[in-house]
Amino acid sequence: MNRRWLAMMGVGLCVAMATGGCGQRKAKERAVAPPPDVKAGKVSDPAAAYTCEDPLNNIFFVCDATLPGSGAPLIGCAVGASNTILRTTDGGQTWRRVVPRNPASTPFERILFRTPNEGWAMSRDHLLYTGDGGQTWQEAAKLPENFYYFGPCAVNSNRYLQMQPPGCGARIYAASSAGAQWTAWGATLPRNDYEAVFFLDDQHGWLAGNYGVTACTTNGGAAWIKQNIPNGGHLAQIQFVSPLVGWIRPVMGHEGGPWASRDGGATWTKQDAGVKSYNNIVDMQFLNEQTGFLLVSTGRATAEVLQTRDGGATWTRARAFTAPANALCFVSPTAGWLTAGDGTILHCVLGP
Repeated sequence: MNRRWLAMMGVGLCVAMATGGCGQRKAKERAVAPPPDVKAGKVSDPAAAYTCEDPLNNIFFVCDATLPGSGAPLIGCAVGASNTILRTTDGGQTWRRVVPRNPASTPFERILFRTPNEGWAMSRDHLLYTGDGGQTWQEAAKLPENFYYFGPCAVNSNRYLQMQPPGCGARIYAASSAGAQWTAWGATLPRNDYEAVFFLDDQHGWLAGNYGVTACTTNGGAAWIKQNIPNGGHLAQIQFVSPLVGWIRPVMGHEGGPWASRDGGATWTKQDAGVKSYNNIVDMQFLNEQTGFLLVSTGRATAEVLQTRDGGATWTRARAFTAPANALCFVSPTAGWLTAGDGTILHCVLGP
């Protein structure tokens, strides 16, 4: 009897515990609402300003930092998969689609504005043009010759420049202001594997590609001077802020940071930004000779922004994100916008 009574008491205690202290603690845990940055198991970065259902690949704000004399950063566009072009007119507070969504469309990879009104959105197989600041978009004229897909592109204050895809006899074409006509720009390129192009003006231009290959011109592409950066890595982006001062971003094989030139691209020097060799540098922007930013992918769903205030001599970690960010556009030395592969637009605010 004592053993039976003790067994029954043990069962009773277990039932009491299941419906008492432990049960109440579990009930309280279930009653607590999840944090506001958690939805469907996904942690959203506090900097997230907008999220759409499609991956976003690039972003551009029309402002003094990107187009001198354009004014405050009120109008911006972001592009991505499913024919996505988003536009804001209130400095990023609200965003809306300006072209119909189409999941079958190839993703837009770049968006560039040459003036506050004239812009271009490029995917692998189609190119859209706007003449009204991104309110409406239309197909640009078909490109001549062997444009089976679009290669790198660039803009300066005078024109939009489109490179043919890497291949034999590749060259650059310039678009008319309405995108209705194309004109061959300069000579045939000295190599067939360039993957980045940048023109500061109609005369000064630069090319770069894999294995550290580069080239520069000072006469609008009539002649190119070929160079090679030993151990330069996979060179994916170029930006010059003057005819002499510029940077090249290696996306892989970067050995810690970008390459810098102070002589128009005749020679290049490695800058150490402290980027781990297994992390990719996915975007770069310089506002002037001193202030610049790198966007580094640090994981499948994390990224960080590095900042320099001395032309790249030193770099600091300015901000980290819990989002797969892959493009940036800074509108001032302390504020910028990023797009991510999960469809998020992030607002990045830095200290003074």
